[in-house]
Amino acid sequence: MASSQKARSSLAERLADVLPKDVELDLHYISTPPTRCGAIFSPPPGSKPERTYCEKQFLAVSVKAQDRGGSPASVLAYAIEVYIYTTAHLTTVFVSKADSTGYISLLNIPRHASSPLRSVSTTFISWLVESRRRLGRTLMVSLFARAQDQYLFPGSIDNGRKHVLDDRSLVKWWCRVLDPLLAASPPAETVTNHEGHDSDGLLGPPRPSQGYLIVPGFDKFETASFLPQSHRSQSRDHKIWQPCHHPLFSIAPEPAAPPRCLVPHFPDDPKSRFLDDLDEELPDLSNSQVEVSPSKKGSGQWRSVKSLDQFWEMMAFRQECSSGRMVGFIWIKFFAFGEEEEGSARLQDLVDEDSLPSQSTTATTPPQRSIGAGRRKEQKLTGVIYPRLPRLRSSTSDSKSEKSAFYYWPRESRGELVLDEKGYERAHNLLLQLDFVSLDVARSSTHKWTEEVGAIAGRSGGWNKPVTGKRAEPNAPEVSTESTLCSTEQSHVGSHVKTLDVATIKKKRKPTDVGNPSGDLANERQVNTIPMSSIRKKPKPS
Repeated sequence: MASSQKARSSLAERLADVLPKDVELDLHYISTPPTRCGAIFSPPPGSKPERTYCEKQFLAVSVKAQDRGGSPASVLAYAIEVYIYTTAHLTTVFVSKADSTGYISLLNIPRHASSPLRSVSTTFISWLVESRRRLGRTLMVSLFARAQDQYLFPGSIDNGRKHVLDDRSLVKWWCRVLDPLLAASPPAETVTNHEGHDSDGLLGPPRPSQGYLIVPGFDKFETASFLPQSHRSQSRDHKIWQPCHHPLFSIAPEPAAPPRCLVPHFPDDPKSRFLDDLDEELPDLSNSQVEVSPSKKGSGQWRSVKSLDQFWEMMAFRQECSSGRMVGFIWIKFFAFGEEEEGSARLQDLVDEDSLPSQSTTATTPPQRSIGAGRRKEQKLTGVIYPRLPRLRSSTSDSKSEKSAFYYWPRESRGELVLDEKGYERAHNLLLQLDFVSLDVARSSTHKWTEEVGAIAGRSGGWNKPVTGKRAEPNAPEVSTESTLCSTEQSHVGSHVKTLDVATIKKKRKPTDVGNPSGDLANERQVNTIPMSSIRKKPKPS
């Protein structure tokens, strides 16, 4: 009951519980409805692509900063973009991009306090996971960690407040962000509904979630150094993180298919670019699009790479993973729980839900035409005519159904603004054309972006959501003050303090002391001398 209540709470409430006390942020949250997209898994030879829907989520966080007139103004400090891919059997939460401007330092948060950027990232991803889980379907969180100067905020690299992590530090940071998702206690039905072994062949009891990390070019022990400290204290059979492992066999639609059908294809992903290069080796493919399948005569096998293990070995020699650079691929797998509705997914594979008639209509078989020897007789159509209702398209249309066999779109986990695909692309491209080089320029860019996105969605007023932190952080100066008070009160409890007698303290004797009064000369090392009669001179060669 407590877990369901936690899942129903809004994102603003969840963030208020994890942010430091009295920290004020503004949330700018936009999303899209689930839209039909290309399959993320390449189909096996002779098969059709799997029907896939994509929902885009974009969360931006801004802080208050005073302008030249002294009035507070919003400045974007952090943004994270997430794509949610759903099929009949799998939900994939792909973290596409995350970037900061460096203006989070305007909050003047102490160094010993928890990072608000990490708290926002963990809370947003866990909130999406809890709200998008479906009965009988596996959910996967996937991302790749690759350091770059700027992803979403142009000119922010020239801001001296911004701290850019290197590749190694970024992989560690994302592992710490996703680690609380594994430590969270799941519902009871999640644990009791699994087999004794994971389909990936890992040892240990069944777990509701499992973390995986692969860094191409690093072995198992080197990869384990990127994981949080809690990983080292866990036993071998109960580790929630598995370095140098991947869950691709267990999430692919056809585990026995060729390797190209087991690796998901995400936008701007290093392994996706490698997939496109390898697909050029297929003789029966004219292009490397995911939607295109090899002909029935082709095998779908690459010429150079024959297995997934070889695929990851070859990834280490890519330009993005070599020459001093590294990329970390992280997965969090949430195992399926509950029972899946039988036949619902298979029925939806054959019938398109968008073309289904309303429930008040009945499907009738059109009359067949009788074929005569020399004449053609037509029959009149009879029955009630049901007019088709027009479909209205708008940038904020949320007329799509909330649930189907291929996606789940709950109302409480939608953005403050729901845009269509074109409106979302306009809002995203607008952000990439702005500048965040300085505080004044960033304030102007933030105001322009929020006004333009509101106009795209048809929202005249502000659409930000204010959040105030409630979490009490430990205060470092208070600890030192208490220790000072304890030292001043020591005179009142001095009778309880035990001190050593000076006579019992002995200085440690040096091992090189010659005049040892305790008679330890026998323990000293004796020097062996060779008599002169035993020394013979080596004769010179004649």
